[in-house]
Amino acid sequence: MAGRTLDFKITSVFSALCFGAGLLCIGCSQGTSTAGADSAKGEARVASASQSRTEQHATAGASVGNLRSEPSHSDPQSEQKELVRELAEVSRLAGESQRQLDFAVALKSWNRCVEILTALHGRDSWQARNAAEFLRVCQAQSKFNESQRQDLSRLLALQDQIASELKNNTYAEALELSRQATELSAKIYANDRFLMGKQLTQLGRMEQLSGNFAVAFGHYQESLRLLTECFGEEHPDVETLQGYLGETALAQKQTLQAIDYYKTARTLAGKIWGESSLEVALRTNELGNAFHRLRDLETASKLLRSAESIRRERLGAEHPLVGHSLYNLAVIYLDMNRLEMAEQCLEQALEIFRAKLPLSNPVAAECQLKLATTWMLLGKPQQAETALEELVALSTSTNIPPDQLSIWNYRLAIAYAKQQKYAEAEPLLVKVMGEQELLFGANHADTVRTRNALATLYAQTNRQELAEKLGNQVQPAGFSAPSNGFER
Repeated sequence: MAGRTLDFKITSVFSALCFGAGLLCIGCSQGTSTAGADSAKGEARVASASQSRTEQHATAGASVGNLRSEPSHSDPQSEQKELVRELAEVSRLAGESQRQLDFAVALKSWNRCVEILTALHGRDSWQARNAAEFLRVCQAQSKFNESQRQDLSRLLALQDQIASELKNNTYAEALELSRQATELSAKIYANDRFLMGKQLTQLGRMEQLSGNFAVAFGHYQESLRLLTECFGEEHPDVETLQGYLGETALAQKQTLQAIDYYKTARTLAGKIWGESSLEVALRTNELGNAFHRLRDLETASKLLRSAESIRRERLGAEHPLVGHSLYNLAVIYLDMNRLEMAEQCLEQALEIFRAKLPLSNPVAAECQLKLATTWMLLGKPQQAETALEELVALSTSTNIPPDQLSIWNYRLAIAYAKQQKYAEAEPLLVKVMGEQELLFGANHADTVRTRNALATLYAQTNRQELAEKLGNQVQPAGFSAPSNGFER
């Protein structure tokens, strides 16, 4: 399940380039993390119900007010809260002013950001260093000539277009615009490690979302070099890039290499955010999925249990990301043939998803499908039948992809057949076989599996001639769960 939808980390890259992000780029407080979207496609689908790591740096600011040099409260806790509140205001003002090329206000605002973040975290903290980088960039831009300012305005317009295309899920258009933005950035900021590192991260993300994993990997490597030179290793941008490199390595089936990147990201996340942070849970979850790819199921299950525990503690037992961790654990348990444990995890996960997401959401539907398969393996075909009928009923009101619907109908037919409801099973199998022949061809594994199931039904209803006509050898053990029942 490689790839993910647009998340706030991408937005933070755009914001860094457009200088409109405020706290999304520089950070304000620790210990208030809310969530990060995991690299698995399933977790991307849950992302609308969760939040990303950059959100922890944002404070919902009120309207921009006058800048103050000192907080109004005297006790340390109140003073810190006042500084955080002021930071939300002043960073937004800095970004807005810089986008409007009002450098006098922007410079004053970025200076104040540096002062606040230094007071909150120390001069050598990554938060203060980020703000100092934005101040430095603003100082350079304030000295641009007319031609350079026109280029900067074009770059800002490109970034706005990219954000719009991503909002519409038009990745090809976003990728082309990002390539243009990279060329223009190189013209404006050729020797600026900070901004070129950010721009290459964005371009890498667009290439990854478009399926160009090898190209994305190269951009991430160069961005990692630039940003490591700029900030050192213990910086959120470096940690994020290690994760992106892990994703693209995994997408290219370089699992051991992916594990190395994820381990590095996991270590950095612990140093930057703390061992009980959701960033650590994210990287631990990614490591667990990578070890699953290696079929090291014991290691994978331990890692996924750890990620689930952190998320449950930080987000609460009913958060969708807790549900996804439970789902991932269930997949491992199924591969380990621990069916009762898989059933328990899937039931808990589905309860979470059903409370937060419509059943038509791919994550909720996939979880219910997996639970139905587990019930079949546990000898509970009636429960599987009910769950599968509910899924199939979605096709009357929701646009379900034909290949997905054929899987649901196939498994429902098997649930009927397990209960000797042959009159219900037979027409479904005939329908599915015809659809799969059109979708995949007569010799595709799914088509052959359905043909075998139909042949088995004919044999068990004393129609051996029809069974033999299908040209398959009938298995005396009868019906079986789908061969791909445990795929992610």
